[in-house]
Amino acid sequence: MNNITKRRTAIAKLISQAKVDTQHDLITLLKNQFGIETNQAVISRDLKALNVVKKAIDGKRVFSLPARDVHEEVLKLGVQDIQKNEALIVVTVLEGLAPFVGDIIDDLSLEILGTLSGENTIFITPKSTHNIDEVYKQMCKKLYFNPFI
Repeated sequence: MNNITKRRTAIAKLISQAKVDTQHDLITLLKNQFGIETNQAVISRDLKALNVVKKAIDGKRVFSLPARDVHEEVLKLGVQDIQKNEALIVVTVLEGLAPFVGDIIDDLSLEILGTLSGENTIFITPKSTHNIDEVYKQMCKKLYFNPFI
């Protein structure tokens, strides 16, 4: 798991378990409970990426995670095709979604060197061509794509 994923997982856990109402409190909790040091700008980006909102609970406005996973819904509707050859994996998505899906792929902790996103196409280079089949299978699963339909 990369640092971004670890931090965002910790943030989601803290928000779901405690009534956190400020980014400063979140930074303190991350350091004290998970040993993760960060700053307000990073926390702000993470909260946006996690689709965190503020909700009134017991008269106090606290951070809250969305009721359902919006990312999952976008992936299920937006990923049109995933193909591979001996060297690359190519993901085709609805127009304009490639940067969004590319960022998600970057955070999946797969054995990839990197991604290149256009408007509706994402090129993925695996770390090794020897495991491209396994990376392809994992990517299909994590992007909610069934190649057999």
